[in-house]
Formats: sequence, C-alpha cells, structure tokens
Amino acid sequence: MCWECWAEDGYPSQTSPAIQRAAQLVRKVYGHWPTGGPMHVVIDDWNLDDGSIRGCRDNEPRHYYPQPYDGGPPENFGKAMTAARELADLLLTMPEPDRAAALAHFEGWPAIRALMPDDGSWEPADG
Repeated sequence: MCWECWAEDGYPSQTSPAIQRAAQLVRKVYGHWPTGGPMHVVIDDWNLDDGSIRGCRDNEPRHYYPQPYDGGPPENFGKAMTAARELADLLLTMPEPDRAAALAHFEGWPAIRALMPDDGSWEPADG
C-alpha cells in the first residue's frame, strides 16, 4: 500500500463499523493472496475509484487459482473470492476518504501517525 497516497488524501483516519469491516476483509484477502489477488489494483496500488473497484470485483476467478500460496483446496479459494467480492461491494458503498481510511487502518497507519510529532519534522523533504 502507499503511505504517500494516504498522505496525499489528507491522512484520512476516521473510523466506522464499515471501515473496520473493510479493514478486516483486506486482511482476509491478503491471507489468501500476499499481493491482493483480484483486489491488487485497489488495495496494493491505491486505485480507490469506482471503476477500479468494479474492475477488480468483476475479474474472472480463474486468473487467481491455483497459486502455490493460495492455501489449498478449492473451498479455500471460494472463501477468498467471497471475501474479495464482499470487500469490493463494501468499498463501493463508501466515499473515497473512507476507502483510504480502511486501507490505512488495515496497515495500522493512524496509530503510527499519532505517535509522530505535530511539527511535520517526520515528513519527507520535497524533491
């Protein structure tokens, strides 16, 4: 995921039951695919627009199975695809700042940022 993308979005850190559920679903998806599987473009590359989410949701499942790290039998694959589709559908109900917040909460970034000084001294220099 992309700390810089989160920063560009203004560090959205709000939370709600839907944001927390989305973060849990991201964890499930990564549990089956270390690179995000069918949701890679959204959760790894930070493409949080509706079109990217729909495109990931609607990809053919056969592109994602079998993979040596998938976890085994097809029923695990079905659970993984269910989690990916549920994540996509949930993200589509959220405004983009909430989508970014869900990814940030999955990573634990709001807690990390809360420990950083307010003076911006931890921010990378431009250029």
